[in-house]
Amino acid sequence: MDAQPQDRCARIMEIVSEVTGVSKADILSPSREAPVVYARHLGMYYTRWATRMTLKEVAEAWGRKDHTTVRHAIQKMAACPPDPYHVSRLMPIVASAYLVATEEERAVLAVVPVQTWES
Repeated sequence: MDAQPQDRCARIMEIVSEVTGVSKADILSPSREAPVVYARHLGMYYTRWATRMTLKEVAEAWGRKDHTTVRHAIQKMAACPPDPYHVSRLMPIVASAYLVATEEERAVLAVVPVQTWES
């Protein structure tokens, strides 16, 4: 049975917290401290990629008010690639999320370039 996108999002949030050293509570808080913002952006970026949740759904899952925050996070991560250490730790998790994705989700992920995810 495939994991639901919300389950994959929760797993990504746990791993982002672990690899960045930023607590889940801080990630979900309104804090604007650089390490917290980075962890939040990293998580939203990978959540969008691995789950194909809508921007609004990702925003809700990460405790944000609306989809524009997620769009901004995606743009920031695309413009300034994340720390290679964090990517190396996150990619197995994101890949496993991809592997449990539905056939339809995998088909979309296989053909949609990152630049179009902002819409």
